Amino acid sequence: KHDFVVKLDVDAVFFAFRLPWVAKPWRNKPVVFATCPNGKLWGSIEVLSRPALARYAANLNLAGRKDDEPAIPEQCKHMNWWCWGEDEYIQECMKALGVPSVFQSQLVATSCNGGNCQDQHVAYHKFADVWAQEQCIKMAGQW
Repeated sequence: KHDFVVKLDVDAVFFAFRLPWVAKPWRNKPVVFATCPNGKLWGSIEVLSRPALARYAANLNLAGRKDDEPAIPEQCKHMNWWCWGEDEYIQECMKALGVPSVFQSQLVATSCNGGNCQDQHVAYHKFADVWAQEQCIKMAGQW
């Protein structure tokens, strides 16, 4: 039903109505959006397209998997995923599956990609408490 799946950290402020403008060129293409200009995905917001997730699911091999083993694609089992955060895991696994990471400058304003709550980013990070999140929402004119 939806073209993209979004995962957010609890200390992020997210304006869902802005995402289509950023994501539209990548609709129906396998992609993970990088959050930093250096191409890295830091997990304050993770956006994956439906074709990217379909590729992930298509490469799962559940035959013979033990109950305590994670369900991950064969191409990703050799990775040191157990010592990574989920953001690094998903980016590296998707790369192994041939899914590119594409930097979107308007996706998130964070330490590696500056901005403020009055511009047009989809998300803002990092807010230590609810009050700070509310102030960002007010500055954005959405309260």
